Amino acid sequence: MDQFELRRLEAKKQAQQAAERDRKNSVREKNVRFSPAPESCGRSSCTGLLADRGSRLVAVVCHPWGPLGGSMHDITVSKIIDQLGMSAGLSTLRFNFRSGLGRGHGSAADVRGACAFVMQTAAAAEQIVLIGYSYGASVVASIAADIPEVAAFALIAPPLGANPCLFMCRSPITRRACPLL
Repeated sequence: MDQFELRRLEAKKQAQQAAERDRKNSVREKNVRFSPAPESCGRSSCTGLLADRGSRLVAVVCHPWGPLGGSMHDITVSKIIDQLGMSAGLSTLRFNFRSGLGRGHGSAADVRGACAFVMQTAAAAEQIVLIGYSYGASVVASIAADIPEVAAFALIAPPLGANPCLFMCRSPITRRACPLL
């Protein structure tokens, strides 16, 4: 065999391995409904999409602000879910906040409820990585330290005006990370 043929066979083998990995990690997201945290005064429930891949680490992804068009179907949220689910093999949950109005306490209750739900529902869940995009990043930053199952959190494009910074700095972790605020 010449060098070209060897490269072609190696590429074919890698493509087959990638297809097998994708088949193994491709789990359909299921529609779910869960209650927000008990401190929430609202009676409505949250809706979301859960893909349980049996991983010990579960990613909970929070979307941008709803009144400006943010939802769990946002393109950035979908790409994050695809990467963590298909490539890394993590169980994932994305959900819609019940609202984005007020001081964010309802949204914080929604995230707490999502974390409690995923810990009870996902088969092998032991820890959570919270990921927030835009408004979701503000909510995640404000409560990540309060949820014991959270092993890590990521903030993607957090809004950094004065009000969001004050909202984010309710958390002891972000107060230590932003001493000038």
